[in-house]
Amino acid sequence: MTIKKSFLINITAFFSTIPFAAPIPISSDVQYPVFLLAGLIFIWDAVTKKINLNLFEIFFIFFAFLSFFYISPFAEFEYSLFKRVGILFGFFIFYFFSRYWKDINPNYILFGIFLNLTAALIHFMLPEFWISYGQSFVRSIVLSEIMGSRGISGLSAEPSFLGGICIYLIIITYVLLQEKRISLNVFYLSSISNLVMLYLSKSGLSVFMFLFMITVLFFLSNISLLRKVIVVSSGFSLLYLFTFVIELNSRGFTLLRILFQNPEYFFFVDESVGMRIISLLVGFQSIAQGEIFGHGAGSLPFVAPDIIEKAGLGDTFGEFVISVSGGIWSSLGQYTTEFGLIFLFFILYAFLHTNGSKLNYFVRSNIFLFMLGTFSILFPPLWACLGITDKRNRIIDQNNY
Repeated sequence: MTIKKSFLINITAFFSTIPFAAPIPISSDVQYPVFLLAGLIFIWDAVTKKINLNLFEIFFIFFAFLSFFYISPFAEFEYSLFKRVGILFGFFIFYFFSRYWKDINPNYILFGIFLNLTAALIHFMLPEFWISYGQSFVRSIVLSEIMGSRGISGLSAEPSFLGGICIYLIIITYVLLQEKRISLNVFYLSSISNLVMLYLSKSGLSVFMFLFMITVLFFLSNISLLRKVIVVSSGFSLLYLFTFVIELNSRGFTLLRILFQNPEYFFFVDESVGMRIISLLVGFQSIAQGEIFGHGAGSLPFVAPDIIEKAGLGDTFGEFVISVSGGIWSSLGQYTTEFGLIFLFFILYAFLHTNGSKLNYFVRSNIFLFMLGTFSILFPPLWACLGITDKRNRIIDQNNY
């Protein structure tokens, strides 16, 4: 491997840790550097005839190009070329990590964590300074709206995205630890850094994702039953302390209090939770209402109100929750509505295309939450983790959970 390509590989991995930042940001939450770099590596391999695609990757590319032209004559739609690149750009990220994960120098990922932490702390301590100068490399429209009761976003477009990046960084550093490419002390230090950023983001979704991650890791662990009982008891005690005694000022802990004290309000009244549930239900209701192959690309904003009305979701969640849900959709809900069973087959194929190890199950079960949340299909960590745990890329599972 040439020195130039080695540097290109490492700088691509670095930009995957700051996917919402760019030297000259465009009017999009997720920015372009990591996609351009991963695409350049794909082209490099194509020119040098080093590409060997398996059946899944051929279907991946087929669906990527299908997403550009899959338009229904029976549904109103708004076609935007920029909004159709999600699957193709996702393939570039997947291709890069499935081929070059072992060639990445972990220091570039660790530097990404350090840069994220530095930006988050500056944002927390000097918010006005950060808003003034941070918009030079982060989308300014979102940046200027985050003050008030919401948390900090650092190098991300908004607080929940920073939380998602922290979850991603914890996952991939854990994989690096299992592969013995970083030391336990480095893993602890990086995890503490990510937990600090996660807390400062005050992201409700990220707190639930972190708790889910810990739960999955716990059940996949090889520790004895007695130690599991001790860990569960200690975990619930700490959770109770932070949630109900100290009452930490965080959207995540507020949602936990609501979940335990008034679950009906949590699921059907809280606009943030209701919005995410509705964004998922619309996709599956679309199939249930007979559109098994979807309404076509760009149709979601036009068909969603009718799907919601036919399904009676307004009666279940209330008109206010329905109104704030407009235009905010999970990638799973959006693509299921637009492509139906074709997309569900693709995403099932993608998640099952892995080797049966506990480490792979740990990574993939956690990143599936990115699709359930309001993360864009462009969100690089989703495709990065799928690539890292793909069948082609046999990551080392030390079973030290």
